[in-house]
Amino acid sequence: MRKVLYIKDGYFKLPEDFNGTCGDALMLLALRRLEQEKKQNVINRTKSVYNLNDFWKSDEKCMLTYCIGTEEQLRKQSE
Repeated sequence: MRKVLYIKDGYFKLPEDFNGTCGDALMLLALRRLEQEKKQNVINRTKSVYNLNDFWKSDEKCMLTYCIGTEEQLRKQSE
C-alpha cells in the first residue's frame, strides 16, 4: 500500500534573515523536525488543529498537525 504524509496545519519560525524559497523553508522545517526526533524532544498534543495565535503565543519553533498513513486510512479519517 502507498503511504501518504498529510500536513493539515504547519507553522515554523524561519530565521530573521531568511530569503529562500518554499523548498528552502520546507528543508529547514524537515531538518528541525529530524533534530527534535533524534533528541526524542517531540511534543505530541491531543489538540488536533492549531492556529496562528496558538503558534505565536508559544515558545516553540514548529507546530504541525499531520498524519502518516495509507490512502485508505486517510480516507476513513476524512469521513
